[in-house]
Amino acid sequence: MRHVDLAKLVMPAGWQASAARASARAATAAPGSRSATIAADSGVWGSLKGPLGELTDRKCFYCESKQSREDFEVDHYRPKGATDADDHDGYWWLAFEPTNLRFCCTFCNQRRRGMDGEPGGGKGSSFPLGPGGVRAELTGDSLDDEWPLLLDPCAELDPPLIAFDDLGRAVPSASKLSEPIDFERACASIRLYHLNHGLAKRRREQKAVLVRDRIARASLELNRALRWRDKGNSAAAQIATDSARRTLLEIKALQQKHEEFSSLAISIVRQNIPGRPGLERILEAV
Repeated sequence: MRHVDLAKLVMPAGWQASAARASARAATAAPGSRSATIAADSGVWGSLKGPLGELTDRKCFYCESKQSREDFEVDHYRPKGATDADDHDGYWWLAFEPTNLRFCCTFCNQRRRGMDGEPGGGKGSSFPLGPGGVRAELTGDSLDDEWPLLLDPCAELDPPLIAFDDLGRAVPSASKLSEPIDFERACASIRLYHLNHGLAKRRREQKAVLVRDRIARASLELNRALRWRDKGNSAAAQIATDSARRTLLEIKALQQKHEEFSSLAISIVRQNIPGRPGLERILEAV
């Protein structure tokens, strides 16, 4: 998961006016028919799927998939309909609010079974709150008092709470003992966004192998440069150093924000680069 800046969202001409009309219809609808009224205007938020996707080069906001999980939707971070945790009727007043919309794949958004014996997942209508959170019930209620457990890719401090191991498995980056709330939020998000769904996990593992291979290659090339330098062959040492630099540029490219699973690449680099000062210095410089 990488931070997504919704301030950069470019909305189609006339979208705000359409959203305002749809919001007014939802507000004046009878409670029993409100869901149907909102659903009838689904084209309003649906028309933002393209602009939202452009923010990440069509990566799912939650899992960073581009290709293998290609059915994309517009998700409401806070569910527009009834939540499955209590008798809450949903955040209907946010149904057409762009700050509540997320570009995501169906595996993250819809409930699905797990693969290879793993538990199922998918956000569905879940929106659990942390300890002490007070759920907003009406339009004027403060959202700041809710303390959502689900990590939000549009909240700058949330994405780093999820890391990845060498096998591509999503894991909490926070300690269960010293940071229990952050740990719980990461666990809830990994489960409900279905981040360890078998297909995505296997594709992340492939990228992890690629990054580790590039790190090993760069290390080998840098060691070769040191040996040539010790032998007094500065020309050969420079060739090897340049080769290491090119390999590290490949690694840096894999960490770029719009790359698929770039947060995984960052995690693998952090796990494998420390202790190799030469690689660290070059990677910072390239």
